[in-house]
Amino acid sequence: MSSKIWSAIVLVCTLSSPALTLASPGEIVPLQGLHGNTLVAGKTTAIRMYVDQTTFDQADAAVVTTVRPDGSLSTKTWTKPEFVFIPTGSRGPSVVVRIRGADVPWVGTYQVRAKLMSAGGATSTSFLLDKMSLAPTKDLIVGVDRVHANDKNPAPPEEIQATRDALARLASIWPIRDGISEPDVDRTAGLRFVINNNPQPYGCNGDPKVSDCQLCPFFASRINRPQGSDVMNLGIGTRFLDAAESGIGGIAPNFCPNQTVGWASIVMSAPSAPGIAQETGHVFGLEPANDPHYDTTVQAGHSKDNTIAPVDVEQGFDIQTNAAFPATAFDAMHQAVCGCQNNEVTYNTWDWEFLRNKFVALASTGPDVPDQFMSDTSPALAGVGNSIYIFARRADGRVMFDRAVLGQKGSGWREVDGDGRTDSAPASAAIGRHVFVAIRGMDGRIQINQADQDRPFGGWFPMNFTTDVAPAVAAVGNSIFVIAKGMDRRIYASQAVLGQGFSGWFQLQGGGLTDSSPSAAAVGSHLFVAIKGIDGRLQLNQADFGHPFSGWSLLNMRTTMPPGLVGVNDRIFVFATTPDGRVMLSQAVIGHGFSGWFEVQGNLRSNRSPAGASVGGHVFVAARSVDGRIVTNQADLGHAFGQWFP
Repeated sequence: MSSKIWSAIVLVCTLSSPALTLASPGEIVPLQGLHGNTLVAGKTTAIRMYVDQTTFDQADAAVVTTVRPDGSLSTKTWTKPEFVFIPTGSRGPSVVVRIRGADVPWVGTYQVRAKLMSAGGATSTSFLLDKMSLAPTKDLIVGVDRVHANDKNPAPPEEIQATRDALARLASIWPIRDGISEPDVDRTAGLRFVINNNPQPYGCNGDPKVSDCQLCPFFASRINRPQGSDVMNLGIGTRFLDAAESGIGGIAPNFCPNQTVGWASIVMSAPSAPGIAQETGHVFGLEPANDPHYDTTVQAGHSKDNTIAPVDVEQGFDIQTNAAFPATAFDAMHQAVCGCQNNEVTYNTWDWEFLRNKFVALASTGPDVPDQFMSDTSPALAGVGNSIYIFARRADGRVMFDRAVLGQKGSGWREVDGDGRTDSAPASAAIGRHVFVAIRGMDGRIQINQADQDRPFGGWFPMNFTTDVAPAVAAVGNSIFVIAKGMDRRIYASQAVLGQGFSGWFQLQGGGLTDSSPSAAAVGSHLFVAIKGIDGRLQLNQADFGHPFSGWSLLNMRTTMPPGLVGVNDRIFVFATTPDGRVMLSQAVIGHGFSGWFEVQGNLRSNRSPAGASVGGHVFVAARSVDGRIVTNQADLGHAFGQWFP
């Protein structure tokens, strides 16, 4: 095994810092190590709260509520001994608590609300981090081979422990989720590694100049794994220095014959995280020439900075040690390995994000977007091409959606682009591959957004109409209709041809009144609108495209919530929730009367309005269960519904 030898001399660079300003009391910063690091899902996240001196002195408890991408809320409380006080700093005093990666497990946007309380239980300062984005990453599956030494073979327990300690540090400073495990044991752990402590001496293959014949076969055994098993994506060959050796050595990337997974070699005694961090960084391509830290004068492929920028250190937080970083933190990629303690080394912020992008490309497990969702309002559905879209409001008002191709599970919940907010249910419909979603904005004005199938949504556009409840949306031919309740309780509509602007608002003929949201759907060129009348009885109105509405007719159902409508081939389906929470259905073929009401199979209990959509002859209904979960059911036209699934 060949290696390059470095001097253990530490070079100290002085970096200038940008001008700093005191933080405003109530400022909150999420951290996964250095200030400026991007944040990844599933990793311990420090919440640093800047306060004035009085609040700092009186802080006795901290409460943090996190609104998560799946719509759930996580609330944690820390007492005074459990959080960290940082009394001085360039931005004033601060208090820090750590949120476990298990409490922020999904890729997506979070909202963080926090408060500090005094000993008497009064809230002294409140904090709001309106949008905390956690990016995707992948887990590292690592094979560690203890290579042959002249002094001690195999490695004694203290040497193996030193390697474990180094990997524990790397698990903190790598952009991976929490957890350390062996491969195939805990598939949610961000670092899964195995150590092979079986070095073979020189002459192992009959050549007295060759040792470590075990290394490449060991790596091969971790790469050529059965389908579904953890496959190594990083190798490490390491040992302590022999007594006669005085330098630190390492080289990377290395590749065994017929293997594409790179490995790093490191000869270094404890603490060995600095050397392992540098050489494994090289395996993933650090430092590239476009890195602003790239060393152009001493040794290419390394950082020109021996230490991390002071502002990133001082305003960061070491999530492994649960403490502020030491005053000086060393850059893992500087060509002179620092010779420092494990907790004094880290990657700079640019390198952290570079590594994250490399990890994302790995064929490995990792955090994902949630496949379930909770909401306090009704959902919305739209059939788009061969897919079904489901929309729901999150507790902080954000509009979230999931999409599933017919016959497949959903792709996971994520936010509708555009940063829209609502305090009521969304509404949706589609024209061909174009999906529309409308909301009542926080200012009461209706807003609409749209996307082509498999493409991002655009922005939210106001529609010059104020309401106090959710709107409805329906597609008729190549036109989109938005139906809304006016502040006078009358029902109004506006329409637009695809690619053109909306018309002015007009009142639906028939004089109907409602105190809740309308519902709308279309069958061919026939547009239907349903409401809950002021007396609680459901009413239906309809119009042929381009013609006036005909008037309101009763549907023989009383309810406390608005109905849901969907057109399926030549039929209109009306869904309604009874006062005892059952989801009911009545249907009619165009030109014929409605059937009697019957319960949608699956034994669901709901306390919100249902929503419907169709894809071909498949009809879908979505509802909010009494425990807050958004669930769906489906049936082929003419057949019974099945079970409710989140």
